[in-house]
Amino acid sequence: MWAMGKSFNAACFFAVKVAISCGVSHFALIGDAAHSHYVVLGQPVWDIKVAENLAVAGDVIASPSAWRHANEAEYISESFGDGTHTRVKYCWYSRL
Repeated sequence: MWAMGKSFNAACFFAVKVAISCGVSHFALIGDAAHSHYVVLGQPVWDIKVAENLAVAGDVIASPSAWRHANEAEYISESFGDGTHTRVKYCWYSRL
């Protein structure tokens, strides 16, 4: 509860799921000025939907279309449960 003149400290922990994909997508706005919605279609959307349903908080998942662009020497990864996606466990980052 918020009270004027008082501050509250609370510890919060956020854990998210991250899914990465690439490819051709189509974006469209539908509706009118009063009620506007957007639609995104394409294989990357389906890849992310599959990964999001399988992932747990803290996972970073790459679809096959995204993983083929990664330099595998820079990552510690494992095959994901569905046999097509890749779970990224660690990234080696070095400054040049």
